[in-house]
Amino acid sequence: MKRSGEPQLPPQRRSLQQRFSPHAKAKDGAGTLKRLLALYAQWKKDLIWVAAFTLLAAGSSLAAPYLMGRAVDCFRLEPPYAVERGRLCRMLVLLTACVLLQWLGNQRRRSRMEEVSQRMVGRIRADCFAKLERLPLSYFDRHPRGDIMSRLVNDADNVSIVAAETLTQLLHSVLMAVGAVAVMLALSPVLTTAVFATMPASVLCTRLISQLSRRLYQEQAAELGRMGALVQETVQGRQMIKLFGREAKALDEFDGANRTLCRLSVRAQVCAGLLSPLVHMISSLGFALIACAGGFLILRGQARVGLVVAFLGYSQQLGRPFSSIAAIFTSIQQAVAGAERLFEILDEREDAPDRDGAVKPVKIRGDVEFQNVTFSYLPGRPVLKDVSFSVKAGELAAFVGETGAGKTTIANLLTRFYDPDSGRILLDGIPLTQYNRSGLKRCFSVVLQDAVFFSGTILDNLRCARPSASVEEVEQAAALAQIHECITGLPRGYQTWISGGAELFSQGQRQLLSIARALLRDTPILILDEATSSVDVTTEERIRQAMNHAVEGRTCFMIAHRLSTVRRADRIFVVGNQRILEAGTHAELMERHGAYWRMVKGYSNEPEGG
Repeated sequence: MKRSGEPQLPPQRRSLQQRFSPHAKAKDGAGTLKRLLALYAQWKKDLIWVAAFTLLAAGSSLAAPYLMGRAVDCFRLEPPYAVERGRLCRMLVLLTACVLLQWLGNQRRRSRMEEVSQRMVGRIRADCFAKLERLPLSYFDRHPRGDIMSRLVNDADNVSIVAAETLTQLLHSVLMAVGAVAVMLALSPVLTTAVFATMPASVLCTRLISQLSRRLYQEQAAELGRMGALVQETVQGRQMIKLFGREAKALDEFDGANRTLCRLSVRAQVCAGLLSPLVHMISSLGFALIACAGGFLILRGQARVGLVVAFLGYSQQLGRPFSSIAAIFTSIQQAVAGAERLFEILDEREDAPDRDGAVKPVKIRGDVEFQNVTFSYLPGRPVLKDVSFSVKAGELAAFVGETGAGKTTIANLLTRFYDPDSGRILLDGIPLTQYNRSGLKRCFSVVLQDAVFFSGTILDNLRCARPSASVEEVEQAAALAQIHECITGLPRGYQTWISGGAELFSQGQRQLLSIARALLRDTPILILDEATSSVDVTTEERIRQAMNHAVEGRTCFMIAHRLSTVRRADRIFVVGNQRILEAGTHAELMERHGAYWRMVKGYSNEPEGG
């Protein structure tokens, strides 16, 4: 529900410079990675198979250089020259088997891990979407819609694509590195020392560049979310942009955001791209060092040619894992940056839970009372201060006042979209906090100033207020809202498909559909938040006639700027200066010559008697 009374603009309405300011919050990459691994642990059996296939692939790869060295030793390089054919054939058969097992292990681990990763990301996406349903409205006030969409779509896809391969590749690379070192130490400690000479440089490069690329990928992910918010906002407000000739301004804003994203993306990719070539260069230097040391040992008769060949193979295997780990860390930075943004949603504070012993509202009459209610959207900036009033069951209460006075805030508090900072709100003499939220929602029907619809048929959109309603009940509610004839005039009637914008209907007709939906809900309390603000005088009269039937037996809260719509209210409350300025019927308030009288005089220039 759109709120009134807040002195500052909500995030959706702030300038681009304010909304798109850089995130200053520090990120916990290690903690996020642990949470991802904990989610993976839910599929232990699949992960055991993944580990088994990874071990198979790594073991086959580690055996290959050793067998290759043994095959080289089958050639006698000193007189008399000869070849041990039988032994050579056995080595070649074993090498072929190793290659096949390596292919099988890699193929199976990747397919299994892809399945597990998709399940895991699907679970995160579902949990985030469910979490959004439980978050208070204040969360959506702080976060642009496009940014939320980017988290559930772009960031989740990024996690799924990266996580499917990188985690198993990381395990495979670690096994290869550890296994290669172990085999090399067993074969020749001297040559192993030559291998280790270049390792500190590789580790240092990996650490420094990974830290920098992680920060850049975080900035890139955040900027992508901001661009998504800008695109969504621009598309949604396309009509207003054209009306006020702001196409050039919108293009400039998009170009600025696009350039920023491009710059961050280039920096992130260039930084990430430095790591693999650097590690590869260091690995090549190590390869040359081993070749020189091995040749020296061969000349001194301290090593066989096959041993040096095997060592060169293991040095490459050791270099490849480090190069892979470097690339993997770059990918993991992207996945962690996206996962952090998803976990931020899951970590948001939800609506306060129901109290112990909270009861379900039963046979609500509709008596409402505010007792010394104070509320602020931001600490220290109250919108309502020590507000008290009561509305009897069946009364039509109208709330008028300047824009931002706090009228819609009163409705938000009544429906428990927000809880007051102090004071109490009673429904039938019982504080709202003593009712459970799910039951309390069934006590209210609300017509917002901006009609909201979902992709589906007209019948589905009206039934979302009460899914069990029959077609006849839907048509009756539409008739009361003066929109039935308009719907039946369409080629497919109530089965007409509409999108979220309901473009088939005018603004006034969309408002009538929203009113029909509220009437179908059939609740003891009806809230009309500027329900007639978007309709013409003739349509307003039709709505007024329908409301005469709709408010019978219900408590009705009417928030309006049009004073002509509130004259018939049983009581009118004038809201301003963080409080209720005055209350009474139209005639009583006109006689007082107070705030309401000044509003009427300023609005219609009618005579004092009204």
